[in-house]
Amino acid sequence: MSEQEPQPSDPRVDLEADPPDEQPADPESDPPSQAPAAEPAPTTSVIQAVSRRNWTRGLIAFAVALILLVGLGFGAARLNDYLMRSPAEVALADIEASADEQSMTAELVEGGTATVAWSESLGTAVFFSEDLPALDEGETFALWLTRGASDTVVAQFAVDGREVVVQLDQGVEAGDLIALTIESGSEAPDERSGDAVVTIPTS
Repeated sequence: MSEQEPQPSDPRVDLEADPPDEQPADPESDPPSQAPAAEPAPTTSVIQAVSRRNWTRGLIAFAVALILLVGLGFGAARLNDYLMRSPAEVALADIEASADEQSMTAELVEGGTATVAWSESLGTAVFFSEDLPALDEGETFALWLTRGASDTVVAQFAVDGREVVVQLDQGVEAGDLIALTIESGSEAPDERSGDAVVTIPTS
């Protein structure tokens, strides 16, 4: 039995064969590229709203800064006043803060008032007034402490205005009498040369 020779392929058959299947493109998996849409220009009303908001914020910031500056200035002024107090003002503050603080006020002959404040525990007394009469050239005020039958000068001073806070050289006791006179010269007198401008009892 003879072997059969292979038959050549028919080119017509190859030409008539179905072409390979082509998969259709998936529009969702490969979307077409699109240029980003341009944002619309802001309207005049939007620009005005932004400007008003910025202006309001700036005004609030300015007001806050101004309040802080005023507060700092006020605090600095108070601190300066506190640090610049005289010894008599410090003594008066100590008396007012003490548990046994006492004070007496009396009227001046020419009007106004004067006060003596003291603390026996501190052994300190302070005389103060805002209504002192004006002094002539060469005159001074003298504060006298009368205890029993003796008079002692416990402060001597001169002031340009009518206000004074002066610390006495010694403390006062119940029953003492504080008198203010006007004296000539700067030396402490041995006795009063005139009537008292004010007399303040301590009891």
